[in-house]
Amino acid sequence: MLKEKGWRLSGGDKVGFVILAGTGRFYSRVKPYIFAKYDEIDVDYYVNNQVVPVASRILGFFNVTEKELIKKEAKESEEIRSLMDYV
Repeated sequence: MLKEKGWRLSGGDKVGFVILAGTGRFYSRVKPYIFAKYDEIDVDYYVNNQVVPVASRILGFFNVTEKELIKKEAKESEEIRSLMDYV
């Protein structure tokens, strides 16, 4: 895709890319980040596979579980916890 748009690439060049929303294997859902629009990016992939695992390792010290981090919405009967609950 970069070569088609006139970019010169050679062995060892680094190409930044993003995973696009959709189905199928990753290699069919990637695009150089400079050509991707925000609404094309698979944000859920990045949150679930990069942000949540790191955050859960850190927040585990405060007894926050990965399950709590990925909850889409709190149920009415559940109390929403604040950061100060862990101090």
